[in-house]
Amino acid sequence: TGRSSGLARARSLAAAMSFPGAQSMYQKMLSSAGASASSASTAPVPVGITVKPPTVKPPESSVLLVFGSTNWNDMGKVKGQASEAAPNLMGPHKLSVGLGDTKLSFIATSCSSAHCVAIATDGSAFSWGRNDLGQLGHGDAITRAGPTQVAALKGREMRAAATGKSHTLWLANGGELLASGNSKQGCVGTGAAKKAPFEAKPIIVQGLPPVDSVACGANFNLVRDNESRVWAFGWSEYGVLGNGSDGQYNKADGAVKLTYEVQASPKQVLKLADKVTVQVACGVAHCVAVEDNGTCYTWGCGSYGRLGHKTQDDKWVPTPLAELRAKSVSCGNAFTAAIGYPVLRNGTVCTGQPSLYMWGKVKSASQDAWMYPKTEDDLCGWEVQALSTGQSHSLVKADDSLISWGSGTSSGELGYGEDGPKSSARPKKIDSLEGLKVAQVACGYAHSMILAEKDAAVTDPLPEWIPQVIALQQGGASDSKGKGKKGADEGGKRKANDNKSTQKGKKAKK
Repeated sequence: TGRSSGLARARSLAAAMSFPGAQSMYQKMLSSAGASASSASTAPVPVGITVKPPTVKPPESSVLLVFGSTNWNDMGKVKGQASEAAPNLMGPHKLSVGLGDTKLSFIATSCSSAHCVAIATDGSAFSWGRNDLGQLGHGDAITRAGPTQVAALKGREMRAAATGKSHTLWLANGGELLASGNSKQGCVGTGAAKKAPFEAKPIIVQGLPPVDSVACGANFNLVRDNESRVWAFGWSEYGVLGNGSDGQYNKADGAVKLTYEVQASPKQVLKLADKVTVQVACGVAHCVAVEDNGTCYTWGCGSYGRLGHKTQDDKWVPTPLAELRAKSVSCGNAFTAAIGYPVLRNGTVCTGQPSLYMWGKVKSASQDAWMYPKTEDDLCGWEVQALSTGQSHSLVKADDSLISWGSGTSSGELGYGEDGPKSSARPKKIDSLEGLKVAQVACGYAHSMILAEKDAAVTDPLPEWIPQVIALQQGGASDSKGKGKKGADEGGKRKANDNKSTQKGKKAKK
């Protein structure tokens, strides 16, 4: 009986489908399905971004602010080391001695550097800090406590610079590149004297087309030319030259004595040859390049996950990060930071307000490394406009604030003032600089610099730093400790206002 009733229902359904109305509905269903398939095959290309090379707009009336260690010779050797002649500047200080009324357009230092460079709008160059291998370009190996004009570069209009551990790259208008400092690891190119350990005056780096921007690692360099191609030269360890090898070889017969190749002649990074590269950045031993569509390529030393590929393996060629599109990047010693946007699995870039991403040894040594790019949640909701990273600290300009953080810092490089903490694992505002108009920030090994617009309300009250050696040459313009002008504050230091956490207002400000 059940079987008979089932057959009857089947016959009724077949009969119903024979009516014209039912057939018409069926045809419409087929037509609709075909249209959906057709529209799926012509789906729009995922939304992307276009990134341009970063630029620095010179302030109309510039002021250079510095804080952190001034003990250039011992920086990095003894943590927090200071002396009466070279104290730790715990809060921001103005630095004008040696610069006069010169209008500045660019500043440079890096996570591996204990020296600094400033470039003026008229093309003159100034350098100061450690000079054990002639990295300052003054023709000697004498440390300069404060800014000193590089006489060897007079007659050339400089526009940018980059600093390594013991060398400096100098970029002139027109794209000519010069270098000074340690020459034994290929950092200054092929023009170095064969038997000399360093070049104390800038020499021309040969074998390059006109250059647009530069970056220095501890003992190697990346160069981006005017055609957006990337070149590398220097010490090859960890594969930082991006040529598919770390350059390791045994230099002793009958024994194991490993070393690494020196590549003094710039060579193009072939993995990026078909890319339009808009920015390059270097840590002590790792590299980042940004393509014009925001794709980040990382390579070099992979420990602590500083390359962002979820492993600690070294990469000997540029390797893309799939989950991020960046508009600006910076490298610390064992970590990397980027201002950018997340990428969905279908390749769509989530545009809107960019976030700050970090990866590597981001927090303290007791916390796990970030093995891939993650947002710095304390800065969610902030518009990050400028970024720099040092040996173990970070500094950003976000909205109207300067914000810094870093674990294990002890020299004042965070700028919180005499009464503020020396280190902070979470981003924290530098209250004495609230509202400052910033052109550029730069972090060094244990020091920080800010190029900004003069502001009567913000910069005028800050104390001025006068390095002792220069002060003595000027006939005692500072106190006996060389800590600053009298009248600005006792001992030339101004206690910062009570620093309040950024945790209020926006998510980062609660």
